[in-house]
Amino acid sequence: GVEALAAVEAVAPAIEIIDSRYKAFKFDLGDVVADNASSSGFVVGPWQSAELDISNLGMLMEFNGRPRQIGSSAAILGQPLRSLVAGARLSAQAGAPLRAGWIVMAGGAPAAEVIPAATEVAVINNPATQRPALVATLDRAADKLILTPVSIALPNKRDAELWIIPEGRKPISLGVIPRDAQTRVALPAGLRGPAAYTATLAVSDEPLGGSPTGAPTGQIRAAGKFQRMAG
Repeated sequence: GVEALAAVEAVAPAIEIIDSRYKAFKFDLGDVVADNASSSGFVVGPWQSAELDISNLGMLMEFNGRPRQIGSSAAILGQPLRSLVAGARLSAQAGAPLRAGWIVMAGGAPAAEVIPAATEVAVINNPATQRPALVATLDRAADKLILTPVSIALPNKRDAELWIIPEGRKPISLGVIPRDAQTRVALPAGLRGPAAYTATLAVSDEPLGGSPTGAPTGQIRAAGKFQRMAG
């Protein structure tokens, strides 16, 4: 474990996106190998120091702000580093050793969960890197946005301000948002319902406290639109 940890540069939470061709997610080993292990993609959250104790971290999976699965990193062979060691050994035995710079998924803790119908998600990407800066989901029942920061990089002494930009209209400020914690933001009354689905969300860097003009004054750090993900 100590030797494995020395080879780790950083750790991060992640979500695996599963796409299985098998009904009710039932298959044997040969089936799942033929289906490329049900792999579709993954999303990585903020990177943390490798010295972080990840042996028993609580995990909560939410859809539209509602808890669906809970778990602990201890469910991954008792300690995710054990999974890394096992994976490194198997890869070496197969003649394809792990290489520097690779992202290794240690394993899942909560069970997989089918995305409910009409889940609306906006992945708000950094335009320079096209990597996620913020993930937003719509809570239709409360007419609120649920904002989960991934990696919002700003210059010193600047705040992140969120804007919603309806088609053909000027940006509307939704306020300064934290860069290190999930938050909920109420949608403007005129943008509830289908109008929110077609609007663009954007994050600009602004003076501390937000834009002094009511319009974006700084650089756009992230932007994206909602996509409806059917279950």
